[in-house]
Order: sequence, then structure tokens, then C-alpha cells
Amino acid sequence: IDFAVLTAGDASRIEPSLRRGGREPLGFGEPWVRAIREAAALARVPSSQRSLLFDEPADDCHEFGNQWRYQVARHAEWQAWYDAIGRDWRDAKAVVRDRPRAHHLDLLHFLAPDPRAAASTTAR
Repeated sequence: IDFAVLTAGDASRIEPSLRRGGREPLGFGEPWVRAIREAAALARVPSSQRSLLFDEPADDCHEFGNQWRYQVARHAEWQAWYDAIGRDWRDAKAVVRDRPRAHHLDLLHFLAPDPRAAASTTAR
């Protein structure tokens, strides 16, 4: 698992079309405990809401940021995810900057206790 996730860079092994230009990949020195905790918390977000991450443009445009902030403001599940990872979902910059990364979705695929939750990361 660690080799698959770490070598993916800013892309997703589970969803190859998900690539984030300029986004930080999971680094070799990054604590796994935090990454696993954040991915596990992502399982509580319905797959229909996670699918917006697949529409993210590579250039991090303002329109996507507005759409993402709106998604988080509307859904308690996203607010709970930001709370679980120790970020303030009311902070407009932090919401966009700290949104789930490709490795979160990959780890969710491996860690989700409900196979439907992991499989749904690839459903659009």
C-alpha cells in the first residue's frame, strides 16, 4: 500500500484521471498516522459529494474554488471532515488549500470498512 500511494505523486492510483497540478503528494517523511486518519474520515462523506474532486481543473482556477467552498458550506459531512483533520471549514482559503488530496482517495480505497465506500470513489 505505501509503495503504491507514495509513488503516485500528485495523481491517484485508483483514479488515474485525478491529477492535481501543483498539489503536494504524500511525502516519504509525512506521518502516515495523519494521512490514514484523514482518509478514514473521508469515508463519512457520501461518494456523490466526493465526485466533485474528480472535476478539479489542473490549474486550480477560481471557479473550482468557489464551487468547492459552496459544497463544503452546504454539507455537514464536509464540515465534519475538515473538523476531523483539524482545519476550519469557515476559512475560505483553508477550505480550498486543504481539500482532500489524491492519496486520501487512494488510502480510502484500501482502508474503507465498507467496500461500497471505497468502490464509490471511482464512480461519477
